[in-house]
Amino acid sequence: MKCCWFRSLVVSVLLLLSPAVGADSLDLGTIPQEALGRYFKLYQESGAPLTHTAALEALTQGLFVESSHEVISRGIAARPLWLAIELDNASQDLLPKRLLIENSWLNQIDLYWVRNGRLVDHMPMGDAKPFSGRAVSHRFFTVDHSFEPGQTTLLLRIQSHDPMVLPVYLLDQDVAHQRGLLQGYSYGALYGAIGSLLAYNLMLFLGLRDNRYLLYSLYLGSFLAANLAYTGHAYQWFWPNAPVWQQWSNPVLMVVFIVFGWLFARSFLDLKRRFPRLNAWVTSSVMALIALLLVIIVVGQSVWALRVAFVGILFFPFTMVGVGAIALCSGNRSAKYFLMGSFCAAIGASISAMAVVGLIPFTSLTYRATDIGMLFDVVLLAMALADRFRIAEQEKMSALTEARVDPLTGLNNRRAFYELVEPLWQSSLRNRRQLCVLLLDVDGFKTINDRYGHAFGDEVLVQIARVIEQGLRASDVAARWGGEEFIMLLPETSFDEALVTAERIRDSIASLGFEKDEELLFFSASLGAASSLGSTEITLDELISRADRQLYAAKIQGKDRVCWDVQVEC
Repeated sequence: MKCCWFRSLVVSVLLLLSPAVGADSLDLGTIPQEALGRYFKLYQESGAPLTHTAALEALTQGLFVESSHEVISRGIAARPLWLAIELDNASQDLLPKRLLIENSWLNQIDLYWVRNGRLVDHMPMGDAKPFSGRAVSHRFFTVDHSFEPGQTTLLLRIQSHDPMVLPVYLLDQDVAHQRGLLQGYSYGALYGAIGSLLAYNLMLFLGLRDNRYLLYSLYLGSFLAANLAYTGHAYQWFWPNAPVWQQWSNPVLMVVFIVFGWLFARSFLDLKRRFPRLNAWVTSSVMALIALLLVIIVVGQSVWALRVAFVGILFFPFTMVGVGAIALCSGNRSAKYFLMGSFCAAIGASISAMAVVGLIPFTSLTYRATDIGMLFDVVLLAMALADRFRIAEQEKMSALTEARVDPLTGLNNRRAFYELVEPLWQSSLRNRRQLCVLLLDVDGFKTINDRYGHAFGDEVLVQIARVIEQGLRASDVAARWGGEEFIMLLPETSFDEALVTAERIRDSIASLGFEKDEELLFFSASLGAASSLGSTEITLDELISRADRQLYAAKIQGKDRVCWDVQVEC
């Protein structure tokens, strides 16, 4: 005890006599609003932990070195670091200030306020302690202190397994409050945008039962969880009395984010089917990452968990860039949005990771680069899902169209004909309006195929189909009935009008010339006509059968003609 008392006395005398300490003091009245890193002097412990008295003695002996950066950074699992700064209150009144360390993951922080070699206040904090014990409820490490007139030495001792990044501010309380509000608005916008996308895609999954929307929602949710832990919001809101989990939350949630990101990527890009070897390689890598993290958790080495997680979060986005590029080159059109999103996420994650571990300067922009990159990523991935949905709908519509359209002539097929004419037929029955059916058959079509080949025969059918389309009204329905036969339904049409239409089509076909081996060829067609005359005593199939009988009669009577039965009262 006597030794400690004597050392304190020596330190006090040295502080009073040493001009070096007071010469570099910072005026609290004009203190800058940026990070104060360059105003600090630093001392890194190399052996046993120092007491604040020993640190003061080292300061007076000039063992502290000047800092040259606004934000002091020492990387993951750095040795404990002491910071010292001389602060001068030139007024005669107490000067309240808020000390703000804009970092949410430092394990242990000890703040010492010293005046004239005497300790006037000590504040221990850090995320190794329950959040509920903090003097100021803030996601960052925050302390309010009123400085007495004269000089005060502020000492900070930082010890942390997490990346030691120290953006230290000393602000007026209203300025600090405004700074917090601006940050809160920005995070509110980020979380609101991602939360809305998450909810929307969950609803899409529930409605469409497409697993890609579920995996995308889990990907968004895992990013939100990792970001909330990374920024300190989660410790403040969700687990304020769980300091042990707080030590593990960052690496665990970062790996969870990687896992769900990969699951979404492999599902969205259909990698298991398209690129089985690439899928197996990346899946194995992700599984190895999970296994390694589990081993580290069992061993209890949180430092190594952080190192593994940071390596994973740094390289994973670039892996997704490579996967997206391969998928795009293979013809996956939606992969362009995936590739752009992955590139934005990769750049943002790289910048933030390098800033946190001290490879590049730590600023508000580099710290938030992950947020910015991920915001672009999630928006572009939402566009990718929308594009994939659009392509799927186009393919579905194309398949439906192909199921209803004759692939050779482009006319409706028999199935589509019945679907289209059913409401017209029911309307004619309800309103007792006349409706006519025409059946057309190309004369001698078998001879055409045998003599000139099936390819030429197909060309003849295509051109006749165009003549039929041009000879009908927009309200009429035409279809290829089978082989060289075509059917036409003419709603709201009298029998005489139908015969005029049939004769016009027959005449147009007869005048249609085809060139074959420098020879101009002409062909003909026969038609049969029938009308419902507004009766409800007949079915559509019966009406078609009567038109078919008239077509047969036209063939018997010499072809190239239209036949009808004036006795028809269908």
